[in-house]
Amino acid sequence: MKYLSAADILDEFDSDDLSNIKDFLSTLYPKLNQINPIEESKKNFVFKNFKKININKEDYFFGLIVETRKVSSFHIVLKNFLEITDLKVLIICSDKNESFIRTSYVEDLIKSKKIFLWNMGDIEDLISCDYNKLLLSRELWSLLPDTKKIFIFQTDSFLCKKSQLKISDFKNFDYIGSPWDIDRPVGLKINGGSGGLSIRDIELSRKAIEFFDVLNWPGGEDGFFAFHIELLKGKVASLNEASKFSTQQHFYYKSYGCHKVSLLQKKYRENFYEYCPESTQIENPLIIDIFD
Repeated sequence: MKYLSAADILDEFDSDDLSNIKDFLSTLYPKLNQINPIEESKKNFVFKNFKKININKEDYFFGLIVETRKVSSFHIVLKNFLEITDLKVLIICSDKNESFIRTSYVEDLIKSKKIFLWNMGDIEDLISCDYNKLLLSRELWSLLPDTKKIFIFQTDSFLCKKSQLKISDFKNFDYIGSPWDIDRPVGLKINGGSGGLSIRDIELSRKAIEFFDVLNWPGGEDGFFAFHIELLKGKVASLNEASKFSTQQHFYYKSYGCHKVSLLQKKYRENFYEYCPESTQIENPLIIDIFD
């Protein structure tokens, strides 16, 4: 089967009539490969104890990290993110790791409303389908602040101090992540990149999960947003553009950041680690990779 892209679908249909595209997708999804779909998740995420986050209207970006484990790199990654971006950040944690997260450094930032902390309660470690379910929930997106962009990062991501690029260089993208093979395992061509270090447009992300069929989407949350935001005519990064934002398997540019450097091909490692030596502090837990 040919790997369809969002551009192929937009060429086939009247892009101003999304109902036809939605109907086509309802017949396409069942034919695709099931890769950690949300229907496999047994988790029930409850948001009733959380209030919508309201911050200054002039804030263009807002940070988000989901981590329910005690990962040793957490505080290193958080400090790196805050030092380079100076953004406000929401941390989503669990009963299992809240006390671990609440260092004096984090407590001070919570008091100053630089950090917001949501404890999802007594939940086990998230596997891929759980993470996808959480990130594809309408409740989560409705409670996020009404900034223009959300900057998602994980404990296996880092921002490179030597980079000449700034976060503002990526403000016009509606989805940009760490470069991946656009022929995705689900059976579609998807631009944009991995969500482990990514910037997404909040308005278009909300529109995507409101209009398109989240429950029957066969793959990851990052593929969902990248694919459907492009269908909504958002600006989704090409492989070349994503390579300037983040390094993952290939080191083509002196990128703004990196994600999952354990995947970096051997021929690139020496040059990349010379450029971004602080990335060697990233922990990649010796478990199945759960954030593809």
